[in-house]
Amino acid sequence: MTTIPCYVRTLRRQWGFTQKELAGLIGRGGHERVADVELAKAMPNAAEILTYSLLFGVPPADIFPALYEGLEERLIQAAYTLDEKLKVEDTQRARNIRKLLKEALDRATGKARNPIKQ
Repeated sequence: MTTIPCYVRTLRRQWGFTQKELAGLIGRGGHERVADVELAKAMPNAAEILTYSLLFGVPPADIFPALYEGLEERLIQAAYTLDEKLKVEDTQRARNIRKLLKEALDRATGKARNPIKQ
């Protein structure tokens, strides 16, 4: 199991929650689960990550920076591999995917201008 440092404990203590109170809000397990996530003994699932983010008003990348950076690096590597494969395809589908991959890379490297188009 991969362990990841996070800022759940910092945020919990900043706001004055006990582990038991936070566990009740997160909705998974008891205070032991919160303790395991805080101590990087357990990896939070997607629902927990999003719930922590919603509760504290902090982006997931700021609460779980090591997890975010690891996922980002893995995505960049996979995107590069797929982009290389699609370079030989001259289809609209390939162009669309390559455009999205470039936008994802720009976001990852901080070059994105408008992350969400409405």
